[in-house]
Amino acid sequence: MLYNTFKVGTGDPCEIKTVSNAANATRNNQIEELICLRDLPKINSTNLHPSFLGVVSALEAGGYAPKKSGNGYTARCPAHDDHNPSLSINPKDDGSALLNCFSNGCKYEDILSAIGLWTNPADIERKEKDIPYHVRKRVKLHSPANINEKNNLIVPCKDIDGNEKGFIEIFPNPFKQKNGGWNDKFFRGKDTNNWTFLFGAGDAMQLSQSDSLLVATGYSTAASISESTGAIVVMVTCDNGMTAMIPQLRKKYPDKELTICADYDARDKFNSLALQYHCLVCHAPMVNNNPKSDFNDLMVVEGKGAVCDVIGEAKFVTAEPVKESVSSKPESPPQKKNAAAKIMTAAELWQREFKPIKMIITPILPEGVTLLVSAPKIGKTRLAGQLALATASGGYALNHKDTLVNKTKVLFMALESGDRRAQKDLKQMIENPPDGLFIVTEWPRLNDGGATALEQWLDDNPDCTLVIIDTVAKVRDSNHGSNGFMYTADYEAGAAIKSIADKRGISILLLHHANKMNDDGKDLMDTVSGSTGVTGSVDHILFLKRNRLEEDGLMTLISRDFEDRQFAMTFKDGLWTLIGQPDEAAGEGWRGDGSSNARSEILIALHKEPMKPADLAVTLGKNPTTVRRLLQGLSEAGKVRKRFDGKYSIL
Repeated sequence: MLYNTFKVGTGDPCEIKTVSNAANATRNNQIEELICLRDLPKINSTNLHPSFLGVVSALEAGGYAPKKSGNGYTARCPAHDDHNPSLSINPKDDGSALLNCFSNGCKYEDILSAIGLWTNPADIERKEKDIPYHVRKRVKLHSPANINEKNNLIVPCKDIDGNEKGFIEIFPNPFKQKNGGWNDKFFRGKDTNNWTFLFGAGDAMQLSQSDSLLVATGYSTAASISESTGAIVVMVTCDNGMTAMIPQLRKKYPDKELTICADYDARDKFNSLALQYHCLVCHAPMVNNNPKSDFNDLMVVEGKGAVCDVIGEAKFVTAEPVKESVSSKPESPPQKKNAAAKIMTAAELWQREFKPIKMIITPILPEGVTLLVSAPKIGKTRLAGQLALATASGGYALNHKDTLVNKTKVLFMALESGDRRAQKDLKQMIENPPDGLFIVTEWPRLNDGGATALEQWLDDNPDCTLVIIDTVAKVRDSNHGSNGFMYTADYEAGAAIKSIADKRGISILLLHHANKMNDDGKDLMDTVSGSTGVTGSVDHILFLKRNRLEEDGLMTLISRDFEDRQFAMTFKDGLWTLIGQPDEAAGEGWRGDGSSNARSEILIALHKEPMKPADLAVTLGKNPTTVRRLLQGLSEAGKVRKRFDGKYSIL
């Protein structure tokens, strides 16, 4: 499936706006600021301050070239015509940013206003009931949609030929109708089944040039799919609108790939439509036991990666074959296995001897099935590529003397990359590729012959010890979760792969997305996208974590067979390097464990010599009360301990 990314917001101006274009543009900007600021931590009662990394990200996006400098960054000041970097950005203890313009002395609010991160508290103090629909749904305001004076979302709609038909007015909250029902929208116009709104395509030219179109029902659902995948999405008004628009889209675009993205309660509703007009079909899974779940619910609860996974599993509908009647005597019932024959005493189990767990890459990657989990776009595929090259070449992995690996064959399924991107990634990692590395960018799903094909390849290449699948969503069953039992589907997919690995004593590394919505650092298991069947079916899990603008990262290995392990990592010039144990690396300034900069400063100081809180406060130039509070947190986290003499030392 091909997804083309286009810039959003280039649509033709709409003549049905309820306020002037200029006034509406200003109001829309205020609403967009509200979206950004609602998720920021409240530092005090008079204002909201953006986070340190949020400021750095905005400066980078604005082209002000932030560069690392000590614990912070330097950049060109956006509030004045700055040719030489004169703005310093440093992290504060509360996670916000300390900004200083040494050239022009620009004010804090002026700097933030220039990069779109400043909003007066009075502008964001609104009652929950007045928050616009798209803000509650956590999606963007896509032009030419706009907000009117009553905070209602106005969605101008056209027919398939681009003729204006009317608009949808969506209220911040549902209201009770005269008939006793509830509604949150009005359709201002006629023939609403033939209305559309485009996400990701501002004009007909962009629409015609796209290789594929996704079709979804409703603003928040279509917006969630577009923002998650980067694809062009055609919004229809309702299920009847889907039935009306698919024939029109197929007639106008006979060669395009059309994908119907249904809500969970409409998961079987469009199969005949898809079969008739040769469309792919996918549907949102049930989220939080809500039978009316849609892709917006999926994005909010499990993250954009989960939406991409489901869309990537869209499939064509095939007609059910007619079963032929067979006149023959009934088959004899299958022989039941004697489960009691495998029962053993505890003493017998005690005396059995098992082979030790084999490490494919010491001490990172054991035999069995390992799930490699991280947020999107922080280097997960690159890490897997480095492990593949190290195994196919032999020697050491990740540029560390303790990561010993024997030279064997490796199969890398780069299923989220085409041949061109796979070649580009390979050339960025190594000059001369080893003979033992095999790469494939297309592979059938497990239930469509993929499992059998993998076993056959491994039979033909018995010296292969490592298979990497990027990502597991690309190979698991095409009917994944279609019956509503996502746990069962996830577990069976992992179990099928585990059976292959266990039979041969090899390692199969499955790349998988993290659920960013739950990435709060409390429990790593909760960050894995999908049901608990994903984690329940594998032997080991590698969690890779790195702040997007930082080089330092942390890799955690959780296994059924041995105690958890952590590795300090750095990502520089597109390559990962393993440094060593986190505590040791912290002494050299590494901060990949997610600790605040203030905590890292304390760890670095204590690594040199144990100190009392008062002495530590003087050394760091910090408030003694703040230092005691930070030490208490580090002690509870198991990173430092208080000695008998009152001094704190590294654990």
